[in-house]
Amino acid sequence: MKFWKKEQYDFKSSVDETLGCLQKLGAFNSGSHHTRYLIKKYRLGSLDQIEDIKAELASGSVLIMNASEVLGSETISALDFKRTIDQLRAFLNVNGGSIGRIGENYLIMTPNGQIKISK
Repeated sequence: MKFWKKEQYDFKSSVDETLGCLQKLGAFNSGSHHTRYLIKKYRLGSLDQIEDIKAELASGSVLIMNASEVLGSETISALDFKRTIDQLRAFLNVNGGSIGRIGENYLIMTPNGQIKISK
């Protein structure tokens, strides 16, 4: 005995038929290519690396950044570090990306709105 009504969106009998149905419903990006993301670890040794970080994010990389070297530096103030993070946050906001903290010394940055960080 069935308790549900068969809908036109039920899964099909094969993987190819199911994927075709899901693609018609817009479950995948349009086009024949799939977006791929690269997750990279990134060592932040200087605040001068901000343009390189932006380039990595613009290319679609997800960055997991170790900031312990900068945070432990006596030559870099907390205010300068905060300004750098604010610049990156503004860059990410324009592109729909996000930034989050992992523990005391690590940051994670996503390049666009297709990858979100859970709070």
